[in-house]
Amino acid sequence: MALEQALLSIEAADPTLVGRSTRAEEERRLRARVLLAVLLVAQLADAATFSVAIPILGIGVETNGLAAVLYHWQGMGGVLALKGAAIVATIGLLVLVWNRAPRIFYFGGATATTVGAFGAFTNVLALLILA
Repeated sequence: MALEQALLSIEAADPTLVGRSTRAEEERRLRARVLLAVLLVAQLADAATFSVAIPILGIGVETNGLAAVLYHWQGMGGVLALKGAAIVATIGLLVLVWNRAPRIFYFGGATATTVGAFGAFTNVLALLILA
C-alpha cells in the first residue's frame, strides 16, 4: 500500500521517471554486458587455440584429463561441443545471478574470463615452444 502511494506520488511529480532506469543502473548493465562479452572472447580464444595446437602437438601435451579422454573418445568435435556447452552454461548461470547476487556474478565472471585467457595463453605458448 505504501509502495503504491510512493509510486503514484513519483508519477504525479514526474511521469517520465516511472519505468525508466537510472544512470547508475544503465552503467551496471553495461559493465555486466562487457564482462560477459570479454568472458566469451576469452573462452572462445581458448577453444580456438586448443583446436589449432592439438593437431600440431598431439593430445599428449594436454594437461586436462577430461579433455584428453574426451578427445580419444569423440575427437576434436566432442571436446569443442563440451567446451561450447560449458560456455553457454556459465554465461546462463551468471545471467541468472546477476541481479540477486552481484558479487557472485562479478567473481564468477572474472574467474571464467581468467581461466579462458590463461588457457589461450598456455596454448599459444605451447605452440611457440614445442612446434
